[in-house]
Amino acid sequence: MSTALPPLPLEGAGTFLVESLASYTIRLAWTHAATPFQFARLLSEEWAIESPGPGNRRLYLDYRALCSYSPSTAYSVQLLQRLTGQSNLSQGTLLPLRGLLGESYSGCIAEQRHWCSACYEAADEGFAEPLAWGMSLIARCPVHDIPLQWRCASCGSPQRHFRGMHLRHNCVACGEKLSKHREPSHGTNPWADWCQIQMLHMLGALADDPGMVFPSEPIRLFIEKTREWTRNERAALHKVAADSLVKVNQVFSKPRLRTVFRIAALQGCTPLELLQHPEQCASRMLFSSATPIIPPPDPKPRVSLPLLKRLDDIVQDLLSTPEHLPLPPLKNVCRAVGLRASVLWNRRRDAYTKYSQERAKRRLESKHRFTDRAMAVALEEIRGLRLSESESTGRKRSVAKIMKMTGLPKHVADDAWTQVLRVVVAARDDNGGEGEEAHPEEAGRLLQ
Repeated sequence: MSTALPPLPLEGAGTFLVESLASYTIRLAWTHAATPFQFARLLSEEWAIESPGPGNRRLYLDYRALCSYSPSTAYSVQLLQRLTGQSNLSQGTLLPLRGLLGESYSGCIAEQRHWCSACYEAADEGFAEPLAWGMSLIARCPVHDIPLQWRCASCGSPQRHFRGMHLRHNCVACGEKLSKHREPSHGTNPWADWCQIQMLHMLGALADDPGMVFPSEPIRLFIEKTREWTRNERAALHKVAADSLVKVNQVFSKPRLRTVFRIAALQGCTPLELLQHPEQCASRMLFSSATPIIPPPDPKPRVSLPLLKRLDDIVQDLLSTPEHLPLPPLKNVCRAVGLRASVLWNRRRDAYTKYSQERAKRRLESKHRFTDRAMAVALEEIRGLRLSESESTGRKRSVAKIMKMTGLPKHVADDAWTQVLRVVVAARDDNGGEGEEAHPEEAGRLLQ
């Protein structure tokens, strides 16, 4: 069977180390000696030719659009399968979960590109990157058990997802090899380890059986079954999944994948079992003896009272400073203490509002003081402007002097000079254009 593109096989098919569709697209472009963007443009033109009329599709070079469960993912899989003749490309995506989770992919797809330095060190030029590297619930390499990196160890720059195969193992900013340095391990986290094991198990099951059948809206079925629970048990569930399960007037919204993991950990089952058999998982004692329960972290951790007291003292000390001194942003103050600004907003709303208003007031007064000083210097410059100088030369010299005396940026000094010059011209016009010495004083009066 002849195909428009080479029948490049998907690496790791049927296992939890299955290649991502994004990596497959990059390797396919590499076989044509083209960049990923040139290749995507070619495929988009091919799709537009064979699907005329409204609703034409194109290949989006976005990791979430290629590897998640969005409509763009379905279009990309259908397009590449038709052109390459490969029927298993959906294994490199989360497409089997389409319709089960919410439209936000932040709970499953990582925002930045991740890689394993040990894998890059041992890889050749056509290395296929697994889908597991792009999952936000996976923080360590499944092969070498070392932390995945997302910044260059030399310059700290994040990396782009879609680079050519010959440039992919080098930093986009400094050019250093991404396999040179490895981040040290920071110990084990039981919750993160459990999430990674369950995510790898889910990826392996979806790759082994892409046609896996799930009930429609399994989390809704699970919530309806939990009506038989006691009030305390339902309160514990709502505390874990309050972001997407229970809204005002019991309006249901599809959860993120991270929320599914939290519910499964609370119930003592696996996330895949929760999606496949939601009503059975709602039984309180069904999985308690077979699966060790890993308590999920508290979504709203407790605030340290000593840190909150220290933050209150710092805010009061800043408010008692002289009024001519500017106040720093409140988020910087909270960061220095070790708290978030939302903590002060939730627990000290009056103090938060008072600090924000005082800071805005001081910023406005400081701006007026600097503007008045700049205009005063500009007025003196216009008074001493030599008639032999051209307008551009005198303006440049005056603006430079204003910047030197006030420390203001160039655009502020230039605006001050322009405003004073307009007032001087207006004062001269009011005097009928008579009197060389009258308009500077009149300008000073108008400026006050």
